[in-house]
Amino acid sequence: MSQDVAVTCFIRTAAFESAVADAIFTRLDDISPLTTSLGHASLVAGRLLSRSWRSDHEGIRRAAGQLADDLDAVPASELPAEIWTAESEGYAHYGVYPESYLRAAARSAAWIGSRPVLVIGLRSIGASLSAAVAGALAEDGHEVERHTVRPRGDPFDRRLALDSALSCALASAATRGAAVLLVDEGPGLSGSSFVGTALALEELGLPRYRIALMPSWETTGDHLKSPRARALWSCYRQFTVTADELDPAAAAARELAGTDSLRDLSAGQWRSLVYPGSSARPAVQPQHERRKFLAQRPDAQRPDRAAPGSQTLVKFLGLGGRAERLQDRARLLAGAGFSPAPLGALHGMVAFQWVAGTPCRTGGADAALVGSAARYLSAMRELPTCGSGASSAELSEMIDVNVEEGLGPLWRQRAEQVLAGMPREMTEQQVALDGRMLAHEWFRSPARGWLKADSLEHHADHFFPGGQDVAWDVAGACVELLPPTAGDALVEAYCRTSGDHAVTRRLPFYALAYLAFRLGYSTMAAESNRGSADGARFRREIGRYGRLLRRELSRAPGRPWSWQG
Repeated sequence: MSQDVAVTCFIRTAAFESAVADAIFTRLDDISPLTTSLGHASLVAGRLLSRSWRSDHEGIRRAAGQLADDLDAVPASELPAEIWTAESEGYAHYGVYPESYLRAAARSAAWIGSRPVLVIGLRSIGASLSAAVAGALAEDGHEVERHTVRPRGDPFDRRLALDSALSCALASAATRGAAVLLVDEGPGLSGSSFVGTALALEELGLPRYRIALMPSWETTGDHLKSPRARALWSCYRQFTVTADELDPAAAAARELAGTDSLRDLSAGQWRSLVYPGSSARPAVQPQHERRKFLAQRPDAQRPDRAAPGSQTLVKFLGLGGRAERLQDRARLLAGAGFSPAPLGALHGMVAFQWVAGTPCRTGGADAALVGSAARYLSAMRELPTCGSGASSAELSEMIDVNVEEGLGPLWRQRAEQVLAGMPREMTEQQVALDGRMLAHEWFRSPARGWLKADSLEHHADHFFPGGQDVAWDVAGACVELLPPTAGDALVEAYCRTSGDHAVTRRLPFYALAYLAFRLGYSTMAAESNRGSADGARFRREIGRYGRLLRRELSRAPGRPWSWQG
């Protein structure tokens, strides 16, 4: 069994346990025979992961057999009629690797000593991460008890809500002198899930000095938005492993590219490759950038240079089978001539042929790019339907909120009037669209013409719009590629190519939605990058999106939509 297969089994087993627990314990977390059975299966999946990481082939075989037996023994008649699952953001977008938690578990062993250990996972992703920690500790001979909980309430003041059986089990761990590990990704903006859980355990008799936090990154807590979490975070011991100590993403990139020579392009560092000066670089939100590397094999004759055609872009696209699924989409787009070709996937990373080129500047599309974008948008419309995106009502609410926060209450009143005059349902069909029609994502290759980068996953990230009407991308292309005085050549070319002439009736709504979203996103990114060059770049974007949004809201009602105004 490969490490990728072991990771996928592990993630899916614990995700199933987490979803069932959420379906059963809607108000109070507790213990039931069903969740106990599933929790044992997740623990075995954690041991499988640990044995795979250690290349213990006989141990892998035994753990895989035990996991199959445990899952077969789950009584189907006791399962909820319906459960809800979603891809964990850490595994899908942010490069959280469970192997890091295996190493963090080993690091905690000296602190645990000979005491029993209570591992608590904060659902949802904490369910699987806690299974990795518990499995690794169990493999090393520790006495392990594991539970999962979901902190509830105000996002900045999360608290536990426990029923009697789980409360008694946690209190019993206190009397037995157990060490406690609280496991989740993060901390996020507030840190209140970790600290709220820790305080609940203290109320049950577990002393603070025996409680440790196991987040995905180490922090002093000074940045946390929850006052309680900010004040108490540093009171707890932390066990984390950084990418400098263990970097499965870089290891996979090296193996895919066949070289140890990697250049880290994450967090916007890719811009130094394609923009000669910093003044022309587009704004990026570093926290929302995927891990990516440029790998290059040196020229045998000139070791200081890359061998011709040897450069490879390797990018994180997600664990649990996500990277492999997105590689299929990449092959489809590459076969149609829109994107660089994928070369293989390994452990959440996908390698692509590196194609050098010059990016488009905002509003700088030439006739060739207009034609390429129109064909690309037509291809997006033919992709499979995707019903997971925001509804028209949810987009309308987003427009109202972002317009008021970005432009003021009078413009919100205008937005409400404009939206009231539009048809109630604006969506033709939700497709797995591009979602990133930004100008710098288009680049011109001398040999291949205009190509589209970053085209694989933004219909399935955790931002608007999700799977959506292709009109979102058509509106985005107009906003990002054409100057405000441009005509409607792009829309006309798209209509001819796709046959979707009705898009002009949907564009007034989707132009508002796209601009309102980008205004809100840029405002958030400018605030989080305050004082930096990217903060200033996003401030300029706020001005541009605001001007265009006011223009859209000022259109005379009933007139046919035109990008030219």
